[in-house]
Amino acid sequence: MPAPETDRRLASAHSTSQSHPWSLGWRVWLWERTDLAVGAALAVLLVVAVGIGPATVSGLALAVATPVLWRVDVAERRLPNALVLPIGCLALGGLVALGVGEGAWPVAPIATVVVAALFFGILSVGGGMGMGDVKLAIAVATVLALVRVDAVIVAALVAFGAGGVAALVVHVRSRQRSIPFGPFLLVGFWTALVLSR
Repeated sequence: MPAPETDRRLASAHSTSQSHPWSLGWRVWLWERTDLAVGAALAVLLVVAVGIGPATVSGLALAVATPVLWRVDVAERRLPNALVLPIGCLALGGLVALGVGEGAWPVAPIATVVVAALFFGILSVGGGMGMGDVKLAIAVATVLALVRVDAVIVAALVAFGAGGVAALVVHVRSRQRSIPFGPFLLVGFWTALVLSR
């Protein structure tokens, strides 16, 4: 259960984000000290795991946003566009940069992102996933596709495996039928990133 201070900060950020464009979200959403520490550690992990390349900029943005996305999804059951959309745009920019650098369209990464978007979109239409989860999943898939195409499959397997186990435990203990899926997408991402070395 979030502390009262955290509740106030989330409520303030939520109300402010409603009156600001999503591009201002990185200023609107408030990072706590632990968020900054975790984000910095994940940024170091990213650079160690994949070095400097097309995925670096979007990966670093995701590293910084990971603890806040996790906390907000658990507390509010939503993933703010103000944080997810810039990561997705940076990842798409990485795809373009990869294509320019290679002198040809990166067919495999693009195809992987399209398949991921279709897969998660179908899940959303079927009611098994919220649109915030879909947008985060596409952003995560795009960043991973810039590293290794097969890392996207690993991330999905880890996310659905861990999420399925957690959902079963929660259902048995409290009969609750849904859980926030964003944290499991993030676990899948960071697990796949480490295994991609």
